[in-house]
Amino acid sequence: MAFVVQNTTFNQTFILVSSSDHVTPLTGASPTVLISKNASGFTIPVGAITEIGDGWYNVALAPADTNTVGVLSFHITATGGDPTDFSDQIVAAPVGPIPPTPPPVRPVSYQFDPSLGEVTIYAFNLCGIRTTSLTQEHMNSARMAANLVMMDWSNKGVNLWQVELVTVPFVQGTATYAVSPSVSLILDLYVTVTNGSASTNRYILPISRTEYASYANITNQGFPTTYWFDRLLSPSVTFWPVPDGNEASFSYYASQQIQDSAFTSGQQLDIPVIWMRAFAYALAAELGAMWAPDKAAGLSMMAEKLYNTVAEYNIETSAVYISPTVSSYWR
Repeated sequence: MAFVVQNTTFNQTFILVSSSDHVTPLTGASPTVLISKNASGFTIPVGAITEIGDGWYNVALAPADTNTVGVLSFHITATGGDPTDFSDQIVAAPVGPIPPTPPPVRPVSYQFDPSLGEVTIYAFNLCGIRTTSLTQEHMNSARMAANLVMMDWSNKGVNLWQVELVTVPFVQGTATYAVSPSVSLILDLYVTVTNGSASTNRYILPISRTEYASYANITNQGFPTTYWFDRLLSPSVTFWPVPDGNEASFSYYASQQIQDSAFTSGQQLDIPVIWMRAFAYALAAELGAMWAPDKAAGLSMMAEKLYNTVAEYNIETSAVYISPTVSSYWR
């Protein structure tokens, strides 16, 4: 937001990007600019509109455009481009000595959530590659790099924002149940027993493949006390003893892999906003290995530092109690 003195001229610049990918600067356009003075109806400004270059344009506001104190809102459209909206503040001309420029209005907003395309452009900028130099080959490599970074983060540990509760009904005599391939880890699992209108949950513990294989009779039916999570390409969870029909369902907290990254329709990243900077540098480090080898090492070090910083807060802040078992001893 710019502060403009009433009844003065002012050059207001703006950028347009292509509506096909929401990233590429739109050049050679004939923008339609509309202004609203202090929440009045939109009209065409008196000032001329000219192209600067690289997707940037300028509207030369005339005194007739800035003659009303209050918010001056802009709505700009162009064929083949995304619409853009912003506002300036028209202030009354000072009487006597010119006072200092008033501080900017700081709205309470938590809407910062850049798209994958915007973060990718920033990552290329970190590699020293200008936005106007990007080609389709750059963006193809960026899509692959973004997905590899997400896979790496899924492998590094539990991402709390990807934990979901899944409930599956039991079938008497069935020991093994399919698990979604997107589940990378089962964190906790409990069995629900229903007695009339009352339900009771009982927490059960995981076992390894070796422990499961050591059981003499894996077809015994009873109340399940353990489970084995078989992490294949098509994962499954197997219970022992086999459910005997007295259990209603089982529920587990699943750590899901981070969703795919794509440059379609301004797609957002499947991560919290506090991870954005760490992702930008991780993506820049991956791209730097291909497009800016001289910067790759420095970007990689910064990416690791930022990941470790934000990962410290990716934990549950619950109390931990240690209760040693102490008993009497006689000789």
